[in-house]
Amino acid sequence: MKPSPLETQTLVPCPVADVPDAIQIYVRRIEWMDEKKLRHWNALGYFNFYPPPYFEERSRRGELFVYRDATGAIVGAVVLTDSDESWSDGASAYYVHNLVTDPSVRGVGRTMMNLVLAKARADGKRFLRLDCDASSAFLNRYYGELGFKPVGECAYGPYRGIRRQRELDDR
Repeated sequence: MKPSPLETQTLVPCPVADVPDAIQIYVRRIEWMDEKKLRHWNALGYFNFYPPPYFEERSRRGELFVYRDATGAIVGAVVLTDSDESWSDGASAYYVHNLVTDPSVRGVGRTMMNLVLAKARADGKRFLRLDCDASSAFLNRYYGELGFKPVGECAYGPYRGIRRQRELDDR
């Protein structure tokens, strides 16, 4: 793994023209999962659920954000929405979806989550919410370390997730 060339501290909306480059990060992450013999997106048919038109539409809506390295290359992507079908309380929140980082660059995930947290606070959100694979001890520990508490479960096709949220009163 190469050292991180991250110098920017900005999460920016992804222009539709850059969606193919963002999708390549998902492709590389899925290949990495195969190499590591992990069973996650690679085993669930990720692009059957999230084909390129999904990302293009999220880009047009201003919901697909990217994180770029010092050269301008996309090294992370995330979808942020104001609502999610598995949460029905109408709370003011950003819902984190499709978070991905380039597996060859260290530190992108934590940096991106800090930027998402800052954006949620700046936009006056009360919660930052997401779900992660119920069977992934690593992801559940990771999000727990970032302050996301488990608050329920969700299921989409073969996927079983733990709904997690971080209350933003913890400023």
